[in-house]
Amino acid sequence: MMMSVTISPSSSLQVTPSRSILVRPETTIQTEEDVDNLISFCEKYRISNIFLLVKQDSGPDSGLVYYNSMRIPNASQFDVLFRVIDKAHERNIKVYAWLPLLYDKRASQAGLGTGGDWISPYKATSYYASIVNEVVTYYVDGILFDYVQFPDEFTASEELKTAFGEKYGYNMSIVDLKLEKERNTALWTRWLAYRTQVLSTFMTNIIPKTVPSGLMASPEIIENLGSDSPIFSSMKFVAARVDEDPTSLINRLTLFTRAEAFVILSNEYVRDVRQLISESIYADTIIFESSTWDESDFKRIKKAEIPFTDVQMTRLPFIDFFNNAYDMEKWRSHEINTVILPAGRVFWTYFKYEPFKEKWSLYTEKYGRDFVAEMISQTQKNGMYAILELDIQSEEYVNRYKDAASITYQWGSLRKRVCLSELNSDPYKTEFLDMAQYLANNYEAEAILLSNIAYYEDCFCDVCLKSYIAFMTEQGIIVEDWPRVNGEINILDRSVGNWKTAELSAFLKDVRESLRESNKELWVEIPVSSDLEYSSSEYGLNLPVIEPIVDGIVFTNIDIQNPPRVGVVAKAMNSYNSIFHFYINSSPSPAREYIVDSLKLTYSNDIGSTGVYPHWAMTDNLWGAFYIAYSYKLAITHE
Repeated sequence: MMMSVTISPSSSLQVTPSRSILVRPETTIQTEEDVDNLISFCEKYRISNIFLLVKQDSGPDSGLVYYNSMRIPNASQFDVLFRVIDKAHERNIKVYAWLPLLYDKRASQAGLGTGGDWISPYKATSYYASIVNEVVTYYVDGILFDYVQFPDEFTASEELKTAFGEKYGYNMSIVDLKLEKERNTALWTRWLAYRTQVLSTFMTNIIPKTVPSGLMASPEIIENLGSDSPIFSSMKFVAARVDEDPTSLINRLTLFTRAEAFVILSNEYVRDVRQLISESIYADTIIFESSTWDESDFKRIKKAEIPFTDVQMTRLPFIDFFNNAYDMEKWRSHEINTVILPAGRVFWTYFKYEPFKEKWSLYTEKYGRDFVAEMISQTQKNGMYAILELDIQSEEYVNRYKDAASITYQWGSLRKRVCLSELNSDPYKTEFLDMAQYLANNYEAEAILLSNIAYYEDCFCDVCLKSYIAFMTEQGIIVEDWPRVNGEINILDRSVGNWKTAELSAFLKDVRESLRESNKELWVEIPVSSDLEYSSSEYGLNLPVIEPIVDGIVFTNIDIQNPPRVGVVAKAMNSYNSIFHFYINSSPSPAREYIVDSLKLTYSNDIGSTGVYPHWAMTDNLWGAFYIAYSYKLAITHE
């Protein structure tokens, strides 16, 4: 059942700069209909500017253009630039020509190269000036120049070297530039300055006077900007790709140039895009990059602009929903804004996994109800977000595949747990990925949460031993058995944790990629180590390895009745994707002050997302403590 209802965010929308996209015709536009679809998506998702690649930068068609040129062959079957401008301007969308310059296979073959496919700016001015003049006649709204650089610090055409030598009195035929750099000589300083001036002169001679021009610059170039950077002086804007916090790049552009600051963000995973958008609020324009620009790519941008960092959550067990034993109105009144909803596991789904009725839970099959759709609907009606939980373990899978049971370090068989080696092998891997992808594509939720993914006392079967031996061999270490202490397998040995982490990280990468088109975040549930130095590696979830792969980490095994310990853990785990999920004992119930103090320590260590479960253990008194702590969070964050 497709869920299309959306809910308002728990906090206000961020004010963002105008939205733009980089478009590569090679992978995005094959027909005129593709152009029409692209422009329709841009209008629907409020894209203000299109930066269209008008000359192919790399590959076999490098140097060919995407318009009808008088001198250069068209890489497409039609005039892409004309069609895009014609349709975009009808919708009040601006079109900038994205024009790569000094990396050009065709121009190199025409004798303008310095070696390989790099072009000498010293002798290519007229060639590129003619291209610029052609592009301007299409009434583009601006030009973004790219590849305005040398391939390295040494490469240059013989003409440039000769001119440099004549200007400063050097015989360049006997000069070793690498040696000059090593010695940091006056010649080397002059050489760098001269090449910069050549680039500046080259750009001055080809920049059009009638439309604004900008420059694509690498983060390295911008980080080394100084007040004497002539190449930027004539630029209306400067664009740079960023993978991490762009604040320093924006600040340097503002400090050392008069150009507007454009940041180019990857549009791969919604959590990463959301993080980068939040850090780019001082940019003049945000440009998103994608190789395809299907509608899912535009939806990702739209979703990423809604903040989802202030998570206050609880869990709804399936049996409680089935028996109507829950009170979402009460949760919401105490500032809960997110609910973890059970979606099932392999061969036991609480949703109608079509057309695989044999994989439904007995509840789903018997009552003909799509429980996940119903739970999402109830959650949204109460103004909360939904997180869909998939259990990694599956008793039903083990019953079907007897050898798939997990084996403990003491050789006990766990019939409800799936062997770790199964996760990256078929049929389990395909079953899980297909199920997760179906769920993500067809149900409205913020994230898919993987639970019961920790492997501590298991898995130590013969198949896992072979995998461990192969892993150690790859590390250059030859072993024939598990590490042991007094004859017993040492489950805390670092090598065991590293092997488990390698297995689980490979699985998680596949899961995350399967969710990408759905724009769902991937969350995992990770127990906190008793000894924090282990970083959860004893569970096969070594945090430095797992954190970059997933979008959210729901930390468990944190004793809310021990506030000092909570403070220590919070200080150690305060990454931006941390969520502390506290288990509440029902008997005896924790003291109210413990909840308040533990949550305060969590918030004061910059962990803004928390949760409590089970909901039925939360008395009115404890809900009041949760609310008080949340009020404290608002006070210290000035919200």
